[in-house]
Amino acid sequence: HGVLIHVPRPEDGAVKVRVVGPTEPARDAAMLIESKYVKGKTTASVLQCTGQVQGMPEGMANDFANDIREMEAEYQVKVKESANVIWLSGDNAEGVENARRALVEMLPFYLPDCFFMLEDLPQTIVNDLKMDSTIRGLIARPECAIAWDRIQGTAWICGSVKMREAVKKRISEIVGKYEAEHWEKELEHYGVAMWLLGPQGSGQWLQRMQNESGAKMKVCPNALKVWVEGKPEQLEEGKKLVLGALEQLEQKQKQDEENGGRAVKSKEILSEHPPHMRAILEKLAMLEAMKRGGKPPPELVRERGIARDRHERDRSRSRERADVEQAPRNVETQQVMEWNPATGAIEATSVDVDMTASPGAAASSAVGAPAPAGDDAADAQPLSAAERRARAMQAAQARADGFA
Repeated sequence: HGVLIHVPRPEDGAVKVRVVGPTEPARDAAMLIESKYVKGKTTASVLQCTGQVQGMPEGMANDFANDIREMEAEYQVKVKESANVIWLSGDNAEGVENARRALVEMLPFYLPDCFFMLEDLPQTIVNDLKMDSTIRGLIARPECAIAWDRIQGTAWICGSVKMREAVKKRISEIVGKYEAEHWEKELEHYGVAMWLLGPQGSGQWLQRMQNESGAKMKVCPNALKVWVEGKPEQLEEGKKLVLGALEQLEQKQKQDEENGGRAVKSKEILSEHPPHMRAILEKLAMLEAMKRGGKPPPELVRERGIARDRHERDRSRSRERADVEQAPRNVETQQVMEWNPATGAIEATSVDVDMTASPGAAASSAVGAPAPAGDDAADAQPLSAAERRARAMQAAQARADGFA
């Protein structure tokens, strides 16, 4: 009806809305805005040309009024009629929307030559239809009015049969041209959209299909749709490639089901880790080996300084056994530093160390003197500080070997 609404920036906490247009349609628009944003009601409206509902014959008008009252009681809404619009208001949004749909079905029943709902319009073309000069020229006439709904893809056409047919013809021409250059298809799920895009959603396969067909293609994993745009021959080739890719995916899924499911491949390492990450991964590998009852990598243990040559360990153990056979043990508790596999760090701990003097230690401490035997050996020849440290290191190594 040629109504324009201007909403400026708020001033002093208020928004002064300006409604411009013919007197009656502008007043209807102002009442709708007031009911929704000032009174806090939920509103909806159904467009009509000037006086179409008011021009019903008396018997039809009475039946229509009865149906309106029943609808108000059922959906808990208020219906108000004006010469250009029938608008509804209520406290419940769902009730208002259901009442609006019921009214849209009632009006073509009572006035089939005056109201028509054109459905299944492509959403992307509704804005182009609204801006078409031919359709705007038809709407400018008093015997024609159109309400567009881009989300639902509908056009509510009001007016005479002549005006309605002219609008439908022009819409059909625009939609026909659009369909000749556009094609879209809904996808089943997110994985199908990612399949069309390419590995990890990179768009590699989509770009290849665009290059082969010459058409412009779009895939939206969120909307679960694929679009193809271009000239008729490009559109046909692009459509063929998309359908072929979907068929390949279906065959692949069937083969995976027959083979017992999709095979899982381990991730291949394509580059070396930085030094700090390598050290962390080495510790994790050692801990994982300990958890599973295995041994950490020998070269890694040697690099950490917690392992010696095996032959050296065997010789140390042989000497320890010989010492135990020759003299009674003199065990002391010593604090040593050793590697903790649970934390991956060198920590202080206490170990029991055999401090019984060996024959070599006795000989070195008393050169040329006869070595004492029996229980007096340990008392007569005490261990030196270096020997005590060596014994402590041997005990710590034996403890580490026991954990390994």
